[in-house]
Amino acid sequence: MSQPRIARPLLGPGVCFGASFLLCPLWVTCGHETVRAAMISSHAVSKSTFRISIVAAVVAAAYTAYEGWQSNVQAYNGTLQMVLTYECGGAQSDDNLRAALNGARIDLSKVGCSNRPFFWASYHEIIQARERKVTAREIV
Repeated sequence: MSQPRIARPLLGPGVCFGASFLLCPLWVTCGHETVRAAMISSHAVSKSTFRISIVAAVVAAAYTAYEGWQSNVQAYNGTLQMVLTYECGGAQSDDNLRAALNGARIDLSKVGCSNRPFFWASYHEIIQARERKVTAREIV
């Protein structure tokens, strides 16, 4: 009568890296004999599930931080572009501004200060830009 062989680890001793940490507790048998093999315990399953949930939480937190950073960058760029447009309008002569006047508002895209069509500014805002109340240097 043959003696049963001892089960050998699937990956070898001490080899647990990457996603293979789920396979570390598995054991396989060699041959066709009936051999005792260690099964995955509920503790190992819960440990693996906990690890996966931690990784998912870290990925979700990183994505949320990235999205927040992106929205802040977009808001900053929009504000900077608006201030630069007002500064450009403030540098224009009154004759150029009168040509772009439409009622009480001045269309800064008509004097070449904005690529966006219909960038409206009041004369008061142009005066504030001329007096340098808000400048691009303050924003940067």
